[in-house]
Amino acid sequence: MSAPAVAAWERVPAGLLLTAIYLLGLAFLAFKSRDQLADLRQSWWQTALLALLGLFSSTLLPLAFTAGENLLPLNSALSYESIITLFAFIPLLLAAALLNLPAALLVGLATGTGRMLWISHSLVDPFFLALTGAVLGWALRQRYDHVAYGLLRRPIVSAPLLALFAYPLLALNFFVYAPAASSWPAALDFALAAANRAFWIFGLELLLAALIVHLVWWTIPRTRYEPEPLLPAPHEHSLSTRLVTNFVLFSFLLAIVLTITVSWTTVREATRLVTLQMAHDTNAVLADVPAFSVTRQQMLRELASNEDLLSDDPELRAKALRDAYRLGDFYRQLMLVDAATGEVLAAEPAFTTADELTNAELDAVELAAIDQQSSLTPGQSIRGKAERATLSFVTGVPSADESVELALIGRVTELNINGLVTGLDGTMGAGYGFITDELGQIVAHSGNDNILNSWQPAEGAPLPDADLPGAVYEGVNSRDNSREIVYYVTDEATGWHVVTVVPYDVVLALAFDMGWKIFSVVGLLVLGFSVYLTYYGRALSRPLDDLVAASQVLAKGDFSRSIEVAGEDEVAQLGHAFERMRRSMQGRFDEQKLLLNISQGLSNSIDLNRSLPSILKGAIRGTGAAGACMVVVRSGDPIRFAEGHDAEELVKFDRRIFRLVNSKQSAIVLSTATEVREALGLSDSQPAPAPSLVAVPLIYQERVQGALWLGYRERHRPDSSELRLLSMLASQAVVLIENNYLYANADNQRRRIAAVLANIGDPVIETDRTNRVTMVNPAFEDAFGISQKDAFGRPVGEILPIPELTEALTLSSDNISNAEVTLADGRTFHANVRINRAADNAYLGRVAILVNVTQYKKLDELKSEFVRTVSHDLGSPL
Repeated sequence: MSAPAVAAWERVPAGLLLTAIYLLGLAFLAFKSRDQLADLRQSWWQTALLALLGLFSSTLLPLAFTAGENLLPLNSALSYESIITLFAFIPLLLAAALLNLPAALLVGLATGTGRMLWISHSLVDPFFLALTGAVLGWALRQRYDHVAYGLLRRPIVSAPLLALFAYPLLALNFFVYAPAASSWPAALDFALAAANRAFWIFGLELLLAALIVHLVWWTIPRTRYEPEPLLPAPHEHSLSTRLVTNFVLFSFLLAIVLTITVSWTTVREATRLVTLQMAHDTNAVLADVPAFSVTRQQMLRELASNEDLLSDDPELRAKALRDAYRLGDFYRQLMLVDAATGEVLAAEPAFTTADELTNAELDAVELAAIDQQSSLTPGQSIRGKAERATLSFVTGVPSADESVELALIGRVTELNINGLVTGLDGTMGAGYGFITDELGQIVAHSGNDNILNSWQPAEGAPLPDADLPGAVYEGVNSRDNSREIVYYVTDEATGWHVVTVVPYDVVLALAFDMGWKIFSVVGLLVLGFSVYLTYYGRALSRPLDDLVAASQVLAKGDFSRSIEVAGEDEVAQLGHAFERMRRSMQGRFDEQKLLLNISQGLSNSIDLNRSLPSILKGAIRGTGAAGACMVVVRSGDPIRFAEGHDAEELVKFDRRIFRLVNSKQSAIVLSTATEVREALGLSDSQPAPAPSLVAVPLIYQERVQGALWLGYRERHRPDSSELRLLSMLASQAVVLIENNYLYANADNQRRRIAAVLANIGDPVIETDRTNRVTMVNPAFEDAFGISQKDAFGRPVGEILPIPELTEALTLSSDNISNAEVTLADGRTFHANVRINRAADNAYLGRVAILVNVTQYKKLDELKSEFVRTVSHDLGSPL
């Protein structure tokens, strides 16, 4: 384990901002979970133990490896290698699954501290892993009742998801360590490349810890958190919230897919554009390379053909070189060299010791003498304010016999060569270029300090582009470890290479310039649609909320609150249907209330003259008719009743209407005046009694006993509820009429029975099935001093202090019983008790007839006394 160390931020403002974001997120989660602090106090030792384990497990068995692109500068304090610690997150996941959110936050803070000191050396790791623990603590301990939330309570699901959503934070964690001198695209490139490597490590560590937690749950089932009761998910409280939540989730997934797609597309297109520009600049320079080389070599050959160079006169040779040098600014220096000895015979400008030939030039001179070939070779450096190198063109000076004893050298400065790379300098605003000879030595470079250095194509990721004549690949800058694009092309004639290099951040900047417009448009569209969807969701849920509130009011029995929903969509149709239901229920309620009031009125009296008009008034109130009439044909002359303004005209047609309903025995609906006249047999010149008319029969035991009809002042066609109301009113009228008839019959019978009982001289008492007195006759009143008024409805045992008679009237058996009752005044009655039954043999009560047998008792006693006396006398002697 290395010594603890912490790497300072390269981008301090970004680091402070990122830390503030972490602290705000942690403060928010801690505030939302403040009710769990009491549980944290109870489990403080488990939290402390897991925090200590997290501190050490984050550094336990680190495995270092190199994978993926590593753009970290070589002098960075961060760990250059990728390091995975397989057991790092086990304590954190255990705290989140077994304890609660605050405990997981603290364990994550301890785990991040260990990683910061010994593994990553990143200052933000404690805050990042504390936030990781808090999020896992919430996900594994939340109590929402939904399939998605149920899956989140499983570590095997929530851990990989957290790794996925933590990717942007991983990129920000590395962004603050990007070199401060680099541009923001280069810093972003570095951060994304580092996040790509860290993502897989982070996800693998979380997944392994999740498997350990599931193993603990499987081994010790009681440790598994099963929340009871479950709560409704936050997005299910209202329809608008559900719509907005689903759209936000969809937008988030769309943003991820769009970001990946647009980023990949724009980077690829930017790479293509940059490569095309590099190819254009490089090939433009390549076109000048052969001319540069061939022109100077040809010119040097022409100068070497001057016969004065073969003269033994030094002055003549010097003059020939001087005349050639003055032809143009093609060479920095011309030298005539002895091919055998390498001695400089003449030079223009004058030869000095600083102009000594290089070994490469001597080799080229020897080659020119042997093979009579011209060549290009590095020349001597020029020392001044900056060391500058030259190139030397070497060719032989042929003698008359075509042998070569002398060689002519033409030295070219970088001032002459750099004109070639002018088109490469600043490619795409930041590139540079250079030219190498066939041996790979740099002969021209926009930076000058690399001239005569060697260059070979590096092993980089090739960029496919079949239309380019050269080769292009993605390399890494050896100085700052940043990515760059290298394009080179080879001149087939000379073997020279023209190379153009552009930093990769140029590609990223161009991709961002193309992509931000797409992202801006899509972002504005998503934002606008989110606002619209929020408004639409509220507009959609508002009538539903009104319907819910109205249904709650209806449940309380208040039908007065109406619902008006504008539109023709499904919600509006639901609102209209609800309003129709409310009106129907209100109408039904009003009908029931009307029927109840009428029933209560009918229960108080069975007098037709009082009750039937109330039914007609109720029919007018319930239907809005102008008049209502009723005719009753029970026995004798018809009885007519009429209510309302137009009743006088309607009642005139009672016989005709009765004949109609009697013939049809069902409701008759005449909705127009023409139909009314035709049904009543009126001519067209005779006015109809009403524009519309409805009549229902009064039927009892399949016999029409009358008719109820209503007239309307306007054209009217009753609906089913109105006809149902009239049918129920007609039924009540029939019941009332029948009850009145039965009551009248019963009253007549009662009167006859009362008259009979009143004329019977013996006391009579009657009881019902509950042994209560229903009737006593005047003889009973006189005999026992108990009036009908006082005795009616009272238990027989309360009014008769005679046990024998009470027992006879309350026997449970069906037998006829007799009893002899002797009163205190000496009177004796013989009670004959019989059972009173209805026509269907139903038990109705008992009837007792008491016969006064006092005189018979006295006569019997006198007879008995006489017999005893006679018997006594006969038994005595005379």
